[in-house]
Amino acid sequence: MKEKEKAKRKVVIATKLTEEEARKVREIAEAKGITVSDFVRSRLLDLPIPDRISPERLAKKLEEFRKLLYEVNKIGVNINQIARYCNKYREVDCEVLAQLIEIRRELKALVQTAYEGLTGDNRQTGREELPERES
Repeated sequence: MKEKEKAKRKVVIATKLTEEEARKVREIAEAKGITVSDFVRSRLLDLPIPDRISPERLAKKLEEFRKLLYEVNKIGVNINQIARYCNKYREVDCEVLAQLIEIRRELKALVQTAYEGLTGDNRQTGREELPERES
């Protein structure tokens, strides 16, 4: 452990906040899964805000993610069946192709939302978008 982490915190610095300010501080700290003290200390000392999550909250997020993966897998099975049909009969209906492209877009957005929900990170995930291939 670092020397600063070993030091026992004994000094209290009090400040006054409005009800709204206090509510906002508590909400942010709770959303980050940290104590109000850790949050305030991080902000005051310009330290990174530690991300912690309670075991219960983590279990809930993982369960939601598991359900999402199950649903995405079912969609993938259906898309695979469509691909097999197209390969077998060597034909692709324009409407089917348009729907598959839309499904791809929606799945990408769904995965992005799930990633943000699990990590709190709203940066783009996955590979860079590839240019469309010409047929």
